[in-house]
Amino acid sequence: MDKRQVDLKDVLTVCEAEGSRLGGNWAYQGDGEGKLSALSDAEGAPGVALDYTFTAESQVHVAVNVSDVSFASPWEALQLDVHGDGSENLLKAVFEDGLGGFYEYTCGPIDWQGWRTVDVPFPGADVCRFALDEATKPDKVWTQLQRKDTPVEPPSLPLRLHQIKLVWAIDRTVALERKQAGIPEDEILRGVAKETSGRIALRNLRATLIPDELDGIRATAGTDHVGNLFASGQECYVDLAVTNASQEARAFDVKLLIEDFDANVVEHDAGEFRVRAGCEKDLRVELPELANGWYQVTAKLSAGRATRRARTDIGVATQPLVPQEQANDFFGLNAHIDRDGSVRSLEQMELASLVGATVLRRGTRQFQVNPAEGVFDWSYSDRVLGYPRQYGLKTMYHLHGGAAWCSEATINGINHRSRPSAYGAYVHEIVKRYGQEIRDFEIWNEPNLKMFWRGDPDPLKYLELLKAAWEGAKSANPNVRILGPSMSGPYSPMDRNGVDFNYLRTFLDNGGYDYLDVLSMHTYTWVIPGYENALPTTLDAVVELAGNYGPAKPLYLTEVGVQAPLTWGACSLRDCARYAARYLIHCLAHPSVETVLWYELSQGYPSHQGDYSMTCPETLAARPELMTYRVLAAELGDVTSCETLVREDKAGEVIRTASPHGDEGQAVNPIGATFVYRFAGPRGQVLAAWSGKAGTKLAIEADNAEMVDIMGRRSAAGLRVELSAVPVLIRAEKINATIA
Repeated sequence: MDKRQVDLKDVLTVCEAEGSRLGGNWAYQGDGEGKLSALSDAEGAPGVALDYTFTAESQVHVAVNVSDVSFASPWEALQLDVHGDGSENLLKAVFEDGLGGFYEYTCGPIDWQGWRTVDVPFPGADVCRFALDEATKPDKVWTQLQRKDTPVEPPSLPLRLHQIKLVWAIDRTVALERKQAGIPEDEILRGVAKETSGRIALRNLRATLIPDELDGIRATAGTDHVGNLFASGQECYVDLAVTNASQEARAFDVKLLIEDFDANVVEHDAGEFRVRAGCEKDLRVELPELANGWYQVTAKLSAGRATRRARTDIGVATQPLVPQEQANDFFGLNAHIDRDGSVRSLEQMELASLVGATVLRRGTRQFQVNPAEGVFDWSYSDRVLGYPRQYGLKTMYHLHGGAAWCSEATINGINHRSRPSAYGAYVHEIVKRYGQEIRDFEIWNEPNLKMFWRGDPDPLKYLELLKAAWEGAKSANPNVRILGPSMSGPYSPMDRNGVDFNYLRTFLDNGGYDYLDVLSMHTYTWVIPGYENALPTTLDAVVELAGNYGPAKPLYLTEVGVQAPLTWGACSLRDCARYAARYLIHCLAHPSVETVLWYELSQGYPSHQGDYSMTCPETLAARPELMTYRVLAAELGDVTSCETLVREDKAGEVIRTASPHGDEGQAVNPIGATFVYRFAGPRGQVLAAWSGKAGTKLAIEADNAEMVDIMGRRSAAGLRVELSAVPVLIRAEKINATIA
């Protein structure tokens, strides 16, 4: 077989001045201190040098980012000359594959001085999951650095060299002892590095490539169903779009790896296919019969040593949902519609109706409707509000920004804070136009955060804005409801002296309660064990505080969600579904919560900070969280009352925590909490139960009870049910339960 030599030395050229963080195809990045510079002729140019310092305050690594080094075929040899400093710090090469996953090869400790050639083998079947043990040992090993819920597998071509990374030498014994002591993984490495400064150099990157039997082949996977949702019993399939950009026909085998919510994998042989040169071909691959739930389907195209992979998510769910006329309006959604055009917006609305939502939170900023004093353009708002109407969804109108022409804010941006008089006039016209159709109007967005208030948060200034909006709305239609203060938090577990409660208390002390029909707030859950189980205590505290200022009013949680951070080794999408189940059930069970608007159906764009989407931002494909939402809407969307049978949420360690804007609070973190709620509705009674305490059993008193998990899979419920931290629903005409 012919082999091809590829000289990649040009990518090692630094074009910027010495010490620059950016240079040619290379860029310095890291948690330690570092400086990137070009090698001199005497040092062996062309190449780059990396001066670094690791201290006790440093975190993990320094790295040299790489661009424009991509491999469309496997290599027989990939080599890099490295000038070592004898520091024993670990040298690693990080690659990004064709599916956006990251893989890292540990080249070993730099235990030499002077120039040495380092070899990087092509990754095979020995790829393992990223873990502390692998990260700290100096053995030469390939590890996978992507999300925990992706299969452990060799990377998919093309393979791009992402960075050369230098990781400080770790006292592995101390690190493992700290891990066993329960110290969080992002804290384990702090303070166990050998403090060191040094300099390494890199040059002469080169590869010997093996011809690729799938050269020119690209594949994507999906379905023509909105959200990739299939009904139970419906024939499921995956559509592969395969492009052959080469000058030769390509033949390949296709296998499907079907992984369910519980990480069980089934391999399905789809047969052999052939695509002519320069052509595109659509392949529909039928799947074996699937039970209710979420599945990650990976199509593997193979020819000789070459492989390509395409991946998509699908969901299977029981039809039908609770009829909208019987729904309780608890299940709502946030959705960024009209960002990607009308087609994508209508797809989101169809998907929202399919998963059981009845309310959509959407609105306008003032400048989009009221661009100048006395000028109103209704084209945008009419279009945006028309999308949910086509699918029978109610709208909660979110009035979440001002206009530059009447701005009081000193910071430019789309959330200009308007003068109260101008804002009140704007709200009056909005309610005058839409108040017969829409009942609820929320005033502003998270005014207790500087980024949205456009200045230092001030509850009294927000109250002025709210009062003007109240008067403008009620003068147009006294029957509409005004929601506020739309604040970020309180976040659980926070104590009652935190900044969130102080903002709310000041707002209420100065008469804010008189200008609200509904109390609204955003109480997100961060993916920390036990965090969401403190929510009932937080909601109780909010209701108790508000009760000091007048009769009870409904509570809307107008943004609630679970963040799936886009970082290596971060919380899995499966964990997000489990957290979402507990959080939504807590909200539904609370007597004051009338509606929850989950954030969000589709973020519409990837974010470096995290990802709140219940669907894949690029394709709207269902994620596990969406399937959980759908199951809860189907099973609990028509309940009318709730009793708390068991609430054991006091056990746990006292922790210090922080809200997203820097406030610290102290609370009990109920990791081992046990909850049993009993809901009642026209279809009988439903228990929702879970426990973080191992061995907890629930004694059931019911005839013909049926159990449903958060993926919608059904089974007969016995007289005793062993609980886990993942909620289960148990349905019967009449049902009672106690902890056995």
